[in-house]
Amino acid sequence: MRNFATMKETLPLKIFNDDEFGPIKVFLSRCRNVAYGVTIDGEVFIKVPIVGRRSFLSDIANINEDMRLKLRKIINRQALKKKEQEAVAAPAVYDENTVIGIWGLQLKIIRSNKQLAQLVGNEIRIQLLPDDNILAPDIQSRIKNVIAASMKIKSRKELPVWLDRLARQHGFTYTGVSINSAQSRWGSCSYLKHINLSFYLLLLPQHLIEYVLLHELCHTVEMNHGPRFYALLNRVCGGHAEDYRQEMKKYRTNL
Repeated sequence: MRNFATMKETLPLKIFNDDEFGPIKVFLSRCRNVAYGVTIDGEVFIKVPIVGRRSFLSDIANINEDMRLKLRKIINRQALKKKEQEAVAAPAVYDENTVIGIWGLQLKIIRSNKQLAQLVGNEIRIQLLPDDNILAPDIQSRIKNVIAASMKIKSRKELPVWLDRLARQHGFTYTGVSINSAQSRWGSCSYLKHINLSFYLLLLPQHLIEYVLLHELCHTVEMNHGPRFYALLNRVCGGHAEDYRQEMKKYRTNL
């Protein structure tokens, strides 16, 4: 499931240069037809079907004017959205009032002559020197890194169990699950039915975490985002898939 996907985590099949859009990466996909897309950074990418890819590769460089117009509109829209997000975004301040995610990871600052950090239960313990200013940019950056590492540890413990429960409940099968630090997407599913989940899922409320997990499980049956995929997703989400999809737009994969 993409979060303004960058397609940067997958190695491209090839790269060609376009006079207007610059370098364009080509990726293999289980889609039936060639699909064009734009990342949040304004980079154009192309997905080609795995089956019959050789017949498509000779034509994809010729982007027609209708498609160029659509891509320009998407690029302009995403650039505007990015500026709006940057304009309203304020840097978070991490202190002992900080609580992260649905499992309530609580930050605890300990003054000590040693600089250590550890996750004990749901408590993120960070030892700072007696004279360290908790608001200093370097200290805030270190605390943020510790929080991210703790979220990854917690995600590796909780999310695979949750995914397995949902798969059994709805009759899905998958080959494996990995937890990563991806900020380009909340999760993804490979054509081998291996599911990848971002530890930033912990920032979502419980029903949206479950929505993302079900989204990726549905991709083990339907790899594209066609009508059959959305019908299946809506069924396993109890008829609330579109509501959840709209609600997801309020959240971002960062601290």
